[in-house]
Amino acid sequence: MDLVALEFFYVVAQAGSVSRAASDLGVEQSTLTRHITRLEHSVGMRLFHRSGRGMVLTEKGQAMFRAAEEVVGALSRARRTAAELAACGPAKITIASQPTIANATFGAIAHALKHEFPKSKLRFVEGLGSHIIDMLQDGDVDVALLYQPTQSKLLDYEELLREDLYCICPASSSVPRRALSGADLLSLPMVLPSTVHGLKTWLEALAQEIGIAPNIAIECDGSTHLMSRLVQQNHGYTILPMAAVKNELAAGTIKAVKIDHPRATRTVVLATPRGRAQVDSYWKVAHLIKQTVAQLVQSGQWPNVQPTPGSACPV
Repeated sequence: MDLVALEFFYVVAQAGSVSRAASDLGVEQSTLTRHITRLEHSVGMRLFHRSGRGMVLTEKGQAMFRAAEEVVGALSRARRTAAELAACGPAKITIASQPTIANATFGAIAHALKHEFPKSKLRFVEGLGSHIIDMLQDGDVDVALLYQPTQSKLLDYEELLREDLYCICPASSSVPRRALSGADLLSLPMVLPSTVHGLKTWLEALAQEIGIAPNIAIECDGSTHLMSRLVQQNHGYTILPMAAVKNELAAGTIKAVKIDHPRATRTVVLATPRGRAQVDSYWKVAHLIKQTVAQLVQSGQWPNVQPTPGSACPV
């Protein structure tokens, strides 16, 4: 039996007319009439006496009304329970990100998620891309904001933004102020992570394209702040987006020089593990993250980024 038709029958019986019931439900009268007729055909009996004064239940219709009352009541309770559970949100939400993105977004994302899901426990994880990819695949992280991985086929992701990369230089450096070519960049001693997912991979791809070996002075598998400190102390140069070092730039302890190469960007994605069940209310969580990222970009709090073509981020 069609539950929608049964609910419509119940409302029409209470209202005493199709027009009044249609107004209460916000549907067309023809829709109600069609469902009532279908219900009468399915049970093989007339449920209403129809007259110019409205709809009056037949004797069998009254029996059906009493049964429908129990069903509609149960449906109403089920919907109310579902709404209450949805309002509570997931018991726990774990979000991971690489340091630069985490620094730009985690505070604002926390506010958005706490407002929407006040009863949910939030956990933020910051780490290298390769570590976060492993955590996603192991089910330790629900969703991650990452720079687009080049080697993992075990993730599903939506592209959000493209972020420009800069050469980060010691304050005393004499490199050009405006821009460095790819060849100039490769000649500099670099402080970069050792991970295969990230900046080192990007530099090695550039080196292969240009035909110049990269000059890695120090491998640093720490935070972007630590890499910036090593640069400030004249141990070399690094490659980072502007958002990662905006405080140091404002203080004048380092310099940022644009890299004059079309590949000098990284794409930020919203990633989930492929083939695993998603956290409850995932689509709402994902929407809030994308909305928050868009607001950070629009307000200038995440500088030097732009949406990718066909981006899922509503910037």
